[in-house]
Parts: sequence; structure tokens; C-alpha cells
Amino acid sequence: MIISPRSRYFFPDISKYEPFLNPAEYVSAGIKFAIVRIGTGEKGEDPFFVKNAKKLIDVGITVMGYWWIDPTGDAIEQARTCKQIVVSSGLPIKYIWGDIERWWNDWAWHDLFTHGKVPFDQSKVFRSTFLNNYYFTCMAELANQFMDQVGIYTGQGFITSWCPQMADWLFSYRLWISQYPKEVKKGTFMTWEEFCASWLPTKDPNMKDMSKEFPLQLMGHQFTGDHVRLPGAYKDAQMTSKFATPLDVNVFQKDFCDALLDSGSNPSPLPSPGPGIIDPLFRAIVRTGAANIRNAPIGSAEVLRSELQGTILSIYRISTTGWGKVAPFQDEWVFMADLQKALRSRKGRRSRKELA
Repeated sequence: MIISPRSRYFFPDISKYEPFLNPAEYVSAGIKFAIVRIGTGEKGEDPFFVKNAKKLIDVGITVMGYWWIDPTGDAIEQARTCKQIVVSSGLPIKYIWGDIERWWNDWAWHDLFTHGKVPFDQSKVFRSTFLNNYYFTCMAELANQFMDQVGIYTGQGFITSWCPQMADWLFSYRLWISQYPKEVKKGTFMTWEEFCASWLPTKDPNMKDMSKEFPLQLMGHQFTGDHVRLPGAYKDAQMTSKFATPLDVNVFQKDFCDALLDSGSNPSPLPSPGPGIIDPLFRAIVRTGAANIRNAPIGSAEVLRSELQGTILSIYRISTTGWGKVAPFQDEWVFMADLQKALRSRKGRRSRKELA
């Protein structure tokens, strides 16, 4: 997909590494949104979360937050800690992202490995089945704590190399994907105007093999990898050019961001951005003997009816626990594992275009 600048908003990614943030520079550059690290599973709250988020909010910048999930701790407790920190801050954090990127079990080895000082060692890597279960559990609890207003930050390489099982459920979440199509020399300083003129991505990230059946809900793209120094990350431009930590910069879909502006002060349910309220996300076919349609997205909910194998269903929304809403206004839900996306086949199965 070719990116239109008018359909995207810029987001700088802020954490403790920007302790002298000057958000007035962001406002001057026309930036309306930022993402602030809430904390990590290993170390808890980011020491500059409240300070940086408040600075940004005070100048009118809308703030989302992310939690760096650490698979060495308790998955459910991490999600609850994240909620506790956000609530205690009293700040209007508009959306929460679970940061899924850790695949190693030894930080010392990982630091040496990434600098080419030691060889790869399989014993230093978490098993993919463990990572899948851990991240699924943590994200489900984040969704529970923040009333489904959560998404996933990750990269294609993490899914395909370290946890391919996530492709079974990644479609349930809105996604913020890291992928770096071109890189400026690390530590380069430039103005926002220079940056926008030369370094904006022209395409959405490649998400091949990140989902086995259903379309993914891409909201954001991180397209720099801590390489560029930009005004706003330090007290003034001169200090930024010499001392500031290079930023991660992202683009997010405008429709998604505009929906955040219309939401309440703290996380609350949002309508899915993208298709209109009548238009389905896609259509799918019942692949089991029968699929029960229930009045809530949970296995113990009342069965309203059963749809036989081969029946085509429209999916209007996907819950974070793997259920699809089959009616635009009524509570009618089907378990997505009972379906497969409608595609053309030699047996005469109709394509998505034909079904539209």
C-alpha cells in the first residue's frame, strides 16, 4: 500500500532516554501525537513516564502508551501493573500497546551477540511455544484491564523467526509494526522539515507470514531504528544535535488517530477504524461441521443458532480473545477457529471480491 502523507500522523517514541524533552519543538513541527513508554516487565514504571507524558499533554499533544513485555516475569501481573501505573498517573493515556520483541533469556549474552562478540546460542533463546503462550496470556490480560483498547507492537522478523505460532491470533489486535526500509546514519541530526523531505516511508511494512488466515489490522509503522536526532528530544536544537538520544519515529493511520481524539480521557472501547459500520472487515467460511453463534464472545454464552459447514459469514469485528462479530449491530459472535477466510479454490469457493 502506498502511503499518502494526508492519511498518516507522525509519532515520536518517548522513554527515559529523553529526560530533557522539549515538546514545544514537536508542536512547532506540527506533531499532534506521541507514544510514551509506561514501563517494562523487568524494571516496572519508566522513571520519566509521568514527567514526559505530562509535558506532552500540557502542550496539547495526544499521548498513547506502551509496555515492554518481559517474558521472565508473571504475564498477568505485568498487565495489571501496567494498568495500575496508568490509573495512578491520572493522565489521559489514549491507547495501550504491548511491546512484543524479547526472544532471548540472557541479557548479557544478547548484548554480546548483537555486537558480534559471541556466536548464536540456541540455549539462550526462549522456546517458541513458551513465547506464544506467554505473550497471548499477557495481551489477553492487557485487553481485559484496558477494555480492549490495546494493540501489539512487534516486527515481522519476531513472528517468522522466534514465535510463528503468534500468526494464529495476531489478527485479533491492531498492530504497530517495526520495519526500517532505509536508515539514516546513526546519530545524524536534522530538522523535522529535512527529515520529512527525505526519510518518510512510501509503503506500509511487509507483513507476509504474520497471519495464517485472516487480514491484519495495521495501524502504525515504526520506520526509524533509533538513528536520527530531531528537535524536541532535548532542551534546544543545538543541545539535541550533540547530546540527544536518537529517536524512533512512527506513522499511524489518520482515521485511527482521529478516533482517539474523540474518545474519553482514559482507555475505553473504540469502534474499529477502517471499514464503515455496515461494511464487514471480511467474509469467512465455516470449516467445521457446524459453528455456534453466541450472544457474547465467550464459550459459555448462550447459543443463538448454529451455522453449517460451508456457510459464509460476514465478520464485522474481532475480539482480542479470538471471536468474530457476525452482525453489525446485534451481539452475535462466532469462534474464529471454526472459520477460514473466503478465497477462490479449485472446488469453486468464491473470492473475497465476488463475495463483496
